[in-house]
Amino acid sequence: MKIKLLSLIILVINTNLWAVPNVPKSLIADSVFAGISVAQALDTVAAYSNNPWFVILDVRTPAEYASMHIAKGVNIDFYATDFSTTLATLNKNKVYLLHCASGGRSGQVYTMMQNLGFQRVYNMTGGINAWSAAAYPTTTATAPVLSALCDTTLNLGSIFINHNDSIEITITNSANDTLRNFSINSLTGSPFSTNFDTTKTLLGARDYNFNIYYSPITPANDSLVLTLNSSGGPLNFTIHASAAFNTSISNPASQDYSLFNDVSNKRIVIKTKNQQIKTTYSLFDANGRLISSSNLNSESIVDYSAYKKGLYIVRINSAEASKSYKLIL
Repeated sequence: MKIKLLSLIILVINTNLWAVPNVPKSLIADSVFAGISVAQALDTVAAYSNNPWFVILDVRTPAEYASMHIAKGVNIDFYATDFSTTLATLNKNKVYLLHCASGGRSGQVYTMMQNLGFQRVYNMTGGINAWSAAAYPTTTATAPVLSALCDTTLNLGSIFINHNDSIEITITNSANDTLRNFSINSLTGSPFSTNFDTTKTLLGARDYNFNIYYSPITPANDSLVLTLNSSGGPLNFTIHASAAFNTSISNPASQDYSLFNDVSNKRIVIKTKNQQIKTTYSLFDANGRLISSSNLNSESIVDYSAYKKGLYIVRINSAEASKSYKLIL
């Protein structure tokens, strides 16, 4: 019977959480709360201790915790005056293995977490006393670990130059000492910036959200490797983005070509400076389907009054250059 219960717990975790690195609350199924034995807890810790969505929550006093605790276990004192407030601030979408010394305090916290809307809580029956009696490993050491609660490869998509886009990143301290001494690689000279606070500190199981901003001034495919360093180790994010001209206005005169979206007359005016070079233009819809194509003379006009509204791409090709422009028709 014990084996069946453990299999059920592991299956629930696998299918609803661990397969997806960033899990919106809307994607998590019905809440799961269960009491499990120390043997089941041992297997769960062995399987998921390196996953940042998994938290061992130890609600004993700091003195009890210091004497021995489960590796990476995060201590929040049940008797602290701000315990309920602190508990309520924890990420409710994480999976928690909860315990105290023998089960009395964790039983109360178990009920509190259900009432607060936590999604996955497993209460270890018998607490760390039963864990220790079974000769399962404990430690007195603590250390922070910097982890991501989102994908580490991120795509902002494509925007117009001189516009802005952003993406939110969530990091966490997935261990049990204070995470501090943050530094971030310089973004100077790139179209990327951030509001990351390098003075931030994170206690165990706490999260921090920050943004990466993308503000391109030239059309390009841009990539950034963002490196965070901390007392809990380094963490790398790869961020991809691209930019194209906003063709509701003419491009600068320094460009070989210019486009103007004449909204009033529902037409695109395309001009080229160099008539000596054979040049063509092609118009594609957002699905990449060719709508029209023609040679480009000194000035060409595309009437789009009959086209469906949406995003379109104009591609200009010559022997010397190839440029693509986005526009909304």
